Amino acid sequence: EIGKAGSNTNIADIRFNTLGFGYIFYILPNAKMMVWYDLVKNEITQVPGFSSIARNNIFTLRFQFRF
Repeated sequence: EIGKAGSNTNIADIRFNTLGFGYIFYILPNAKMMVWYDLVKNEITQVPGFSSIARNNIFTLRFQFRF
């Protein structure tokens, strides 16, 4: 009943579940690449914008170099 009038709840009370998976690949001894994807799902509430599952998934592509 998050977001219901008189419940004293707001957007900060919404529960999120996150599942992350990825891969780390060493291109060279001093360089690596990381690919990561997070699946984020929120609970359905009466708060505007969160009355259904919002699209909050995150894709990350990172290159790291060592000097």
